[in-house]
Amino acid sequence: MDIQSGAFVIEGNGKVGIGTNTPESLLHVKSTSTGSSTGIEVSSGGYNYLIYGENGDLHLRKASETNQLVLDVNGRIGIGTDNPTQAKVVINGSVSSSLSYGWLNSSGNTGGAGSPNTNPYSLYANERIAASEFNAHSDMRIKNIQGTSNANEDLATLMQIQVTDYTLRDTIAKGKTPQKKVIAQQVADVYPQAVSKNLTEVIPDIYQRAEVKDGWIMLATDLKPGERVKIITENGSDIYEVSMVENNRFQVAESETGTMETETVFVYGREVNDFHTVDYEALSMLNVSATQEQQRVIEAQKSEIEALTTRLEQAETKNMELQSDFEARLKTIESLLQSGAFAPVSHNQNRN
Repeated sequence: MDIQSGAFVIEGNGKVGIGTNTPESLLHVKSTSTGSSTGIEVSSGGYNYLIYGENGDLHLRKASETNQLVLDVNGRIGIGTDNPTQAKVVINGSVSSSLSYGWLNSSGNTGGAGSPNTNPYSLYANERIAASEFNAHSDMRIKNIQGTSNANEDLATLMQIQVTDYTLRDTIAKGKTPQKKVIAQQVADVYPQAVSKNLTEVIPDIYQRAEVKDGWIMLATDLKPGERVKIITENGSDIYEVSMVENNRFQVAESETGTMETETVFVYGREVNDFHTVDYEALSMLNVSATQEQQRVIEAQKSEIEALTTRLEQAETKNMELQSDFEARLKTIESLLQSGAFAPVSHNQNRN
């Protein structure tokens, strides 16, 4: 049995139409006009969200915001923009936050959240990003160009940067794959412009299991009251503020998610607000400049070697000419001596 009431239809097969008498799916909302007033409004957590179509595009946004998520008629996705023309996915805007981390427990990664910092991010991935090419903004019209880099100084700087062999401390989440890269703190000493150190992040500097007794975490650390430490339990993880420290144990304050009711925990490490990251693009350009300087040195040395080789060849030619002239003169003298052209002179003849 079909039920119809103006622009609202419930067909006997269970399909519902709003704005259409012939629904083509279980829920079919259709309007000949455009705008958010023709879509669907969903309320959740005290917020109203709108889903609507406009000019062939599908929009999803919070009622008080604009251009939060758009799927346009060409299959492109816009986040923060309703006109994603530059690529298949276009993100406009950023959030000031730290790099999130996949929390660690006995079952492995379980997800988590981070704390705010001063850097804006438009895109974050907790694992690798694969692509055939990365294009960085480099148009001269967005730059105040100060001049060409001093390649000789760049070469000297590059020679001070140390490439290090290491493995990551968080072996459970990151594995034991050997790495061959730079260390941010060492690079900061010789090439500080390639290093940022204002991120808030958690580091695995403790990375030990511990028992919990009477509200104390039974583990010797160098934590201090007021510091924040990430603690992982079987049910998840959280970052707690250290409230008290004694020999071989410490206490933490309750987190926003409540008390830590467990007998065994994994103390991952403390939260720091000077986490270092390296701009490998800056290192690459330093390497380009230094390589160009090396090539200039090689070419100058090559020219000098070629000049020295030419002089040596000229000297050898001259020497061969002198040697040939000497041998010719020697042969002439020998020939004259053999022909008797020179009479021997006696020094014992009597004088009259």
